[in-house]
Amino acid sequence: MHIHFVCEGNTYRSRLAEAYCNAHLGSGHKATSSGVHAMDNVNGPITWVAALLIKRNGLVPYMKNGSWTQTDAALLKGADLIVFMDDKDLQAARHELGYAGDRHEVWNVQDIQEKDLVSGDTVPQVVAIAERTLETIKEHVDRMMAERKLGK
Repeated sequence: MHIHFVCEGNTYRSRLAEAYCNAHLGSGHKATSSGVHAMDNVNGPITWVAALLIKRNGLVPYMKNGSWTQTDAALLKGADLIVFMDDKDLQAARHELGYAGDRHEVWNVQDIQEKDLVSGDTVPQVVAIAERTLETIKEHVDRMMAERKLGK
């Protein structure tokens, strides 16, 4: 099974979900990720806080190498299951990419705000927000894999 995670910029939520999912998927299955507006992102290849959590959680071997990936119709068509991190990303896929499928879930995982990354909150506050995001993603991934019997 090919699971594809989609968020806004492919620098935070979908990258965390892809790495965590790949770490726990059984053989013959894979997870990938992209962002519906990745070409517009200002976070670089991955947010610093996503990179920190991936390292802290031993997920480096399971993360995508390189930069973000822009979502396109071919990526969506090639996945067996698409997980949109929130409804806004599903709507963008429908309106901008013509996605009309029903092989998807919407998890409504809160995005980190650009202001959180560069100014407003302190580093410990941003890390705490991101840790809560990762815990939410873990819960969703664990449930999804149990329901579909995809774990190692």
